[in-house]
Amino acid sequence: MFSERQIARLLDIGNLACQKGLVAHARTIFDGVLALKPNFAPALVGLAFTHVVVDDFDGAQSILDKVLAA
Repeated sequence: MFSERQIARLLDIGNLACQKGLVAHARTIFDGVLALKPNFAPALVGLAFTHVVVDDFDGAQSILDKVLAA
């Protein structure tokens, strides 16, 4: 199992990957974190951001709705 610190690092790496245009890599990281911690808001927000950077606003909104529902 990963520690909270390790999960935070994974989120940082996912966010950086997204900012660098490595959207597929970022999604893989966020999906991996969500496999460990389903409905984990920081990972869902990161995943939503991967949709925003490719102009998939509907996809981002769908994910953010899950965050708000939790």
